[in-house]
Amino acid sequence: MKKLYALPIFCLLCFSSFSQKHSRQCVYPEDSTFELPADFKKYQTGGKSIVKLPTVVHVIFYDDSQDLPDEYVKDIIHEVNENFRRQTPDTVNTPDAFKPVAADTEIEFELATVDPSNEPTNGITHTKSSLEKIQLSQAPFSSTGGHDAWNTLKYVNIWIVRNPDFLVAGIGISTSPSSHGTPKDGVVIGSFGPYFHKFITHYLGHYLGLKHPFLYDYYDLSPTDTCYTVPGGPDGLEDTPNQLYSTQAGTCPDFPVTDICSPDAPGVMFMNYMDYSGFDCQNMFTQQQDAAMNWVLDSVRFSLFEPVNSVDENDPYKNMEVHIYPNPFREKLIIETQSSSFSKKEYGIFDSMGRPVFTGILDILPNSKNEINTALMPNGVYFLKIRSGHKIITRRIMKLK
Repeated sequence: MKKLYALPIFCLLCFSSFSQKHSRQCVYPEDSTFELPADFKKYQTGGKSIVKLPTVVHVIFYDDSQDLPDEYVKDIIHEVNENFRRQTPDTVNTPDAFKPVAADTEIEFELATVDPSNEPTNGITHTKSSLEKIQLSQAPFSSTGGHDAWNTLKYVNIWIVRNPDFLVAGIGISTSPSSHGTPKDGVVIGSFGPYFHKFITHYLGHYLGLKHPFLYDYYDLSPTDTCYTVPGGPDGLEDTPNQLYSTQAGTCPDFPVTDICSPDAPGVMFMNYMDYSGFDCQNMFTQQQDAAMNWVLDSVRFSLFEPVNSVDENDPYKNMEVHIYPNPFREKLIIETQSSSFSKKEYGIFDSMGRPVFTGILDILPNSKNEINTALMPNGVYFLKIRSGHKIITRRIMKLK
């Protein structure tokens, strides 16, 4: 049963103003380095075990009245899980034409029970910011008034910003899978209201590799009204109908809705979590969205399933600034070092049998890009190991055709 809490009037007033504006800003990098493989559909669920992802929620606020009770945060995550598991009462509103492709993703977000130092936790942090108004991009860093991420290789990080620098309904930021392991990897949300869990569901979809099913935002008029001609449409998925414009935020139109890209019924899938429609009518992910997210978890974000290890304060990788991309990769793999604070680093790429494929020394100058030519590597899953002294880290990487 959903609990009710006496939240600050500030919260309710903000949401009221959001509802009237019907505006939305979703910041998600449509990363050209991230692609789904041709066989991603085999990752559609059905009989597999439920995937539980260790998650931490960082609540950022300036005034104590803006803080959120732990129980409310727990309820939000519970509702997010219901969305991903297709267990919400409003699934009955999914049109019959789309019910055959609606999916239980079997993905759940589980508040962490152990923090990066192996200490017990409830998976929720509370940070009183030094800034009265904070930009969402500042939230993942304590040095800019926010809270540093917990190890983004091991935790899904969600920042709830209660004192954003400006108020817009649905404003948020999500990184793509290509940012896996970087210091700001995760989801930042800067709005709040009764449908808050659906905001988070949308951005976690991005975090797990999903794109918008539309080509243009409804307020960003296209001069040509040209539909996306690549198979699968704007998001590369064949079971989300091709769609020119997003559904206007805050609205819940009558079914069916057609446009020039899907001119015939059932039309566009405006009730999909990745569209911009009113949250009271969003109620589904599709089977191919399910497959795409599970593929990302089995490849790029595989380290989320690895156990959390204790952190040595003298560990040079504690705050390691190394970016590995693209992942998956094709012709080349880049290891970018963003800091010169580490000693000599060696790297090795090993196949699934532990046999070395590439070895070498990394340039550790700031902003150095170490490019590895992988054109002749066979397709498959590999392991990248980087060593500095006696310290070794391992990343799972994947080569595509």
